Amino acid sequence: MLKFILVGTLGLLLACSNSKEVDNSENQAEKFHVEILATTTQAYCGGVSPTEEVLKELNTPSPAPNVKLYLRKGDSNNIKNEIDYQLMTNDSGHVETSLPEGTYSIVFENKKDLSTYNDLLKRYGKETSYQTAIDTNCLKQFFAKPNAVIVVGDKNENAISVNRKLPCQSTKVPCSRYKGELPPSVKQK
Repeated sequence: MLKFILVGTLGLLLACSNSKEVDNSENQAEKFHVEILATTTQAYCGGVSPTEEVLKELNTPSPAPNVKLYLRKGDSNNIKNEIDYQLMTNDSGHVETSLPEGTYSIVFENKKDLSTYNDLLKRYGKETSYQTAIDTNCLKQFFAKPNAVIVVGDKNENAISVNRKLPCQSTKVPCSRYKGELPPSVKQK
């Protein structure tokens, strides 16, 4: 029995001597309260010339409820890097969180990662009778530019509004031009 206890103790000591301490420096870094308001505006999609009131309404940001926001460290949206934070807005388009000091790019779902980029190339990479092929240089620039950038820190406001402008059906594919027949509701008279 004593032999069993000695072997067990020796094994425990050896196991402890081989373990490595995990670097939790980011988890222990000071975090700051951050508030983000996500909003949406709408493009005018054709038809009869709109009134000033209609244009004003389309260009007035409204809350974007229950929308995912993706944050990456840095001031550009490098889709080859992992997403650092994924947040969800509440019913009024707000999200509150705590982040370590630093600069973060914020994007919506349509710019979130390489799979989204590759999906657009797969679907619209070749010209069709309705759509020109995507300009890949333009698409790279589109993805690299975040919807907003926030600088988080002790001396910063740590609050930002990020807007997503919803495109028309005929212009929903970035860096490509729709060349098909437009529906009667969109045609200018």
